[in-house]
Amino acid sequence: MEKIKLKSGKQYTLKQIKRDELDDMTDALLASFGQDNASPSTPSKIMTMWFRGAIENMDEKALMEMSFEERAELFGILQDKFFVGEEKASNSN
Repeated sequence: MEKIKLKSGKQYTLKQIKRDELDDMTDALLASFGQDNASPSTPSKIMTMWFRGAIENMDEKALMEMSFEERAELFGILQDKFFVGEEKASNSN
């Protein structure tokens, strides 16, 4: 399994995510954006959902010990990792 290391030195192991699980996580993220709002309305809840869904052994203690900076960094890494290819439409020709 792939490991992620934060600037703080903390390391996390990614879970093997099924497409349906990734779709649920992505849908929750996209649903948190309002039509007139450029930022998510429930960012902390969405980050926690992503951490529990994507990181091995992400228990309550690990979540509570994370600083805001670590949460933001980890969430950014997860988005980069799991949105690869999502931003480009496939060529159907």
